[in-house]
Amino acid sequence: MNPVEPVLPTRSPTIEQAALAVARCPEIDRARVRSSHPCRAIVQLQSPSPDRFQVPEAWAGNLQQARIAFVSSNPSISEAGDGQSGNVVERYPTASWPDARLVEFVSERFVPDQAFDAGDGFASASGRFRRNDGSGSPKRVAFWNNVRRRAAELVGQDASPVIDYVMTEVVHCKSKGEKGVASASSLCAPLHLDRVLAHCPAPLVVVLGAKARARAAEAWSLPSTFGFSTSGAWQERDHMAVLDLAGRKRLVVYLWHPTGSTAPKTFAGAYPASLALLRELVAGRISPQQVLDGLNGAVRA
Repeated sequence: MNPVEPVLPTRSPTIEQAALAVARCPEIDRARVRSSHPCRAIVQLQSPSPDRFQVPEAWAGNLQQARIAFVSSNPSISEAGDGQSGNVVERYPTASWPDARLVEFVSERFVPDQAFDAGDGFASASGRFRRNDGSGSPKRVAFWNNVRRRAAELVGQDASPVIDYVMTEVVHCKSKGEKGVASASSLCAPLHLDRVLAHCPAPLVVVLGAKARARAAEAWSLPSTFGFSTSGAWQERDHMAVLDLAGRKRLVVYLWHPTGSTAPKTFAGAYPASLALLRELVAGRISPQQVLDGLNGAVRA
C-alpha cells in the first residue's frame, strides 16, 4: 500500500473565526426570544447573564494536527458540586470573556501534565481541568479519559489531546444529560460541524453514541446500518463509510458513547478485523478507501 500524502487544513475562514463563530453563535440570542427556536430548550438551561453563561464549546484538543476527530452529542455544563469539579467550578469561558481570551482557551486548552501541574493551561493531557481558584480538578473528566484510551488504541499509549486528536460535537451548547440535544442538533450541526472539520486534517472521524449518530447519519447520508446491530450481529463494514467531509476524504466509524452502558465501546471490540488498518490510516500510511478495501479483502479471504 502506498503512503498517503498529508493534506493541510483549510484556512478560510481562519481558525480564530471558526472558534468565535461557535462561541458567539448568533442563534443563542434568537433562541432566547423565540419560543419555537430549536435551540431554545438548551439555551434556557443557563442564566442569560454574560458573567454566568458558559459559551458553546467549539472543540477540545488539537484541531489543526489531529489524526482522529471524535464527534459526540454535546459538552456538559461545569457546575460546582458535580463529581469532577468538587466545590469550585471549572475556569470555563463565559460570554463576558473577550474574544482573544476565548480563542486562546479553544486553541490552547490542553497542555502536558507537567505544565498543568506548574500552573499553565486550562486542562491537562490526562483529563483534569483548571478551576476558578487556579487549582486542578480533583478528578479527571470521565469522557476525556475514555476518549484518550480510544485514541491510544490507534496511536499508542502516549496519545494526547495536545497533539493527536480532537473532540467536537453535533451540538455545541452545554447541558447535563444531553438535554436539548435532539432539537438543537437540527440547526447546530449543519451550521457549525463542517466549519470546524474544515480545519482538521484527521482521516478518521469517530461518531460516539446514539444522539451523535442520529444527526450525523442524516447530515452525512450514512448507511442505514451505521451504529445498529443487524439481527444481533455486529458487522464491521456496516459501521464504516468513506465520505467527503469538509473538503477531504475521511473514514467515518461508529462507537457507542464511552461513558454509556452499551457496547462495543473500544476499537478492539468493535473493529478487530480492521484494527491494524485503522492504525495505518491514522499514521498516514494508507487512505480511508484502502481501509475498506483491506477489510473487504480480509472478509473474502
